[in-house]
Amino acid sequence: MATMLILVGKELYLYFVAPLTYVVAAVFVALCGFFFYSRLILYTQFGLGWNILANFWFAFLAGAPYSVSAVLLLLCPLLTMRSFAEERRSGTLELLLTLPVRDWQVVIAKWLAAVVVVSTLLLLLLPFVVSLYGLTSFPWRAAAAGFVGLWLLGSAFAAAGICFSACTKSQVVAAAASFGLLVLAWLVTWNEAAASEPWMRWLREFSLFDRFELFARGVLRLADVVFFAAWIFFFLHLTCLLLRTRRWRGR
Repeated sequence: MATMLILVGKELYLYFVAPLTYVVAAVFVALCGFFFYSRLILYTQFGLGWNILANFWFAFLAGAPYSVSAVLLLLCPLLTMRSFAEERRSGTLELLLTLPVRDWQVVIAKWLAAVVVVSTLLLLLLPFVVSLYGLTSFPWRAAAAGFVGLWLLGSAFAAAGICFSACTKSQVVAAAASFGLLVLAWLVTWNEAAASEPWMRWLREFSLFDRFELFARGVLRLADVVFFAAWIFFFLHLTCLLLRTRRWRGR
């Protein structure tokens, strides 16, 4: 446990001394603030009441492309691109792997640090929720479930981004590759004419958007939580295998 705390602390230090983290946070708050304001104006102009506010939270959290989830999709690859790529480029990864720590400890520490940063970004949205609740009551369950889904979604994005960062020395390549995969997993069911209905039903099981959409509607299902947990486990395990392969090859 002490080793994990040291590794996580090191990664958090690297995050919070890097200007990129603050640029990403500023962009995140600016975009989400604009979407919050524009969505709220739209919903208050064209209707009032309990159901309208429930629909507002769904639109704000999952109404792509003008939503918090879309901003996370855009920015998470930028947060994770340096995780292993920068260490490979600078040669510090070899030194890290020679220390008396296990590969899985290094991987989980980097993922946990990224999750802390994502959680911090989501906490920056708390004033939006508080300010709206100060104006009028709303169905808090939809908002709470949506933010739980956002946290799981951001954690899944981070796991995939770290995996791609372990594949290359280039941060740009890592960010582009992870962004491409996440967009594909996000939009895989949007073109219903691309496959037959049986195939579409199968693809929906692996669609990040379809899974997150239920959270944004206020629905908490164990199956969706397990899906995100399995996604995270798969990419973290794959990252460990990549590091192990690197040890065998000696580079």
